[in-house]
Amino acid sequence: MNTGVRTVMEINFDPMNVVAMLDDFKETQGGDPFLLVPGNDPLLNRTADRELVEAIMRDIPFDGPEREGNHQLEVGDKQYLVSYVHSKQLQAVYVNPVVLDDLLTPMDKSRNMFITSILLLLVLSIGAALLLYRKVQVPIHRLMRGLQQIRKGQLSTRIPVDHSRDEFAYLTQSFNHMAEQIQELIEKVYEERIRSREATLKHLQSQINPHFLYNCLFYIKNMTQLGNREAVIAMSLSLGDYYRYITRGENDMTTVEEEIRLLDHYLSIQQMRTNRLTYEIAVPQQLMQLHIPRLLIQPIVENAVIHGIEPMEGSGHVVVTGMAVPEHIEGRKYTRYSLFVDNDGVTLTAEEIAELEREINEPMGEEIGTGTWNVHQRLVTRYGLSSGLHFGAIPYGGLSVEIRWFEEEQMYDESDGRG
Repeated sequence: MNTGVRTVMEINFDPMNVVAMLDDFKETQGGDPFLLVPGNDPLLNRTADRELVEAIMRDIPFDGPEREGNHQLEVGDKQYLVSYVHSKQLQAVYVNPVVLDDLLTPMDKSRNMFITSILLLLVLSIGAALLLYRKVQVPIHRLMRGLQQIRKGQLSTRIPVDHSRDEFAYLTQSFNHMAEQIQELIEKVYEERIRSREATLKHLQSQINPHFLYNCLFYIKNMTQLGNREAVIAMSLSLGDYYRYITRGENDMTTVEEEIRLLDHYLSIQQMRTNRLTYEIAVPQQLMQLHIPRLLIQPIVENAVIHGIEPMEGSGHVVVTGMAVPEHIEGRKYTRYSLFVDNDGVTLTAEEIAELEREINEPMGEEIGTGTWNVHQRLVTRYGLSSGLHFGAIPYGGLSVEIRWFEEEQMYDESDGRG
């Protein structure tokens, strides 16, 4: 045939090569592939299911206009998805049947895994929300409710503390500690103020009485009859200054210097009345400007005169001194201030002193004077620690009473230049 073609090449290859390629595809990709050549027997892989191939060739038409497609087929109680595609070069049809369950199982696993993951995330989210509510929202709500109750004046409010060691447990403990300190502080201030007012009233009742005032007025009358003008003036001035101070109630606090000035007036009056009393006041200057509750020293001096000097025959002597000593208590630096009221009058035994110290620490009874008990309780309430009255016998006769209180020293702060 004269076709104008100079060279014609014919290529032949062994069909077993196609079978080998079908075997490789089956091992790597799955399914049961084969190659259908029109007019010839199909080329099968070595482990092909011939029954399946025959059913496919019998039930599925491959000579239609579609060049590729998919058909679902049931063979031997199994559902197959048969995919095919025409090869123009080989003039054949490549067919690969795959068990439908093998295709759907990974999809079902992926779907189930996705649903399980969503459910797990939902459960974790709900758990995290509940944990966040329990660990954050509930403690914050408790703290807010506790603060509102404190604001309303319910100082006994306390928040239950769980055993966790997170920040909210620390805040709850700090809140309870703060509420306890506020309650103690307010109670101490309130109690101290009540006792201060009681002290002032009791002192007025004990001092503004006919016996004391009449004695002073009789002294003025007698000195006037004797023509002792200087004694009358001294008594009048001392008596006026004395009553002016004890009746002044605008401030519960005063300085040691003002209290010492009151003592000077009181002892001057007693010295002029009895004419057998001498006294000495030697308080260091460094203590003079300290602030202390009013009428703190005078009741102790009055007891020294009335119960210590007057019952004795002969003259008596009262000495008032003071000192300041630094002390360390529980890792903090304090200054212990002491004022001593000594008299050489009646001497108490060790048992009587112990009984006196016991009585001032118990509810006030009839056996102890109002002034002594009130002074001790005011010191304990305001300054705490071992503040209060302390008694001791004087070796040569008499009684020494120590008025003691503590004040914590403030450390110097270099950040703002203030102490």
